[in-house]
Amino acid sequence: DAVLGAEDGRLFRTVYGVTEAGNFEDPHHPEFGRQNVLHRPRPLEGCAGDLGLDVATLEARLPALRERLLAERETRTHPGLDDKVLASWNGLALAAFAECGRVLGDAHYVEVATRAATFLRRQMWDAGLLHTWKDGEAKVDGLLEDYAYVGLGLLELFKATGDIAHLHWAQRLLDDALDHFHDEESGGFFESPLDGEELLLRQKPFFDAATPSGNGAMALLSTWLARYTGNEEWEAVGGEVLALVAGQLQRAVTGFGSTLLALDLIAAPPREIAIVGAPELRAPF
Repeated sequence: DAVLGAEDGRLFRTVYGVTEAGNFEDPHHPEFGRQNVLHRPRPLEGCAGDLGLDVATLEARLPALRERLLAERETRTHPGLDDKVLASWNGLALAAFAECGRVLGDAHYVEVATRAATFLRRQMWDAGLLHTWKDGEAKVDGLLEDYAYVGLGLLELFKATGDIAHLHWAQRLLDDALDHFHDEESGGFFESPLDGEELLLRQKPFFDAATPSGNGAMALLSTWLARYTGNEEWEAVGGEVLALVAGQLQRAVTGFGSTLLALDLIAAPPREIAIVGAPELRAPF
């Protein structure tokens, strides 16, 4: 009301559900009391009836009110912004866009995936993946999830385009992951590289969290690439990870979605498809 005045303030509060009681309380800062998060709890028709206006008039007045309130909000200190780029998360996005484009037959999504792969290759690869990029600089040696997720993304992009270069880079990432993260004695993959910073405990991620587990993703990547190439050593990697996690998987199956995808692929009957013809005539598949 202080910004908009009583009349426009009432209009805005009615549309965006602002009340004296509020609708949100920060559990970490109860001293701030109950606040209002702007939302649209009711259809505009109901709000217009309460305000004695027609819907068109109410809708036309809202943009200017939002602009005035935004200008007031811009006088406050902005919260910190985490705008770094992570190789791993871009690998997940790359896979999602590529698969979406292939399944829906939408070239736009495939192009988005291709641009992401190009960025990763140009900006976050220097004889090995780098973990983070910000302000034109990539740094920190890649973690297991970077190699696994980007590899899976490239694999999906290969499926969508048939461009063998994506498959070759995915193979390189798997080879590098085996060199730098694989536990030759006990099996599975460490989260950080063997030649990286010395740690008190080098963990092996098996349990899915907000993102797939590094070991589950590597099992899926190695199995897929084994099927494409016939590499028996890569085929064995997927089974090795499954053997390590079998007991945990049976006790908490919902925590191992990425590993179950690898299990599904390993257990599925193999199919071989031969594509014959001039390379320049190939179609995406």
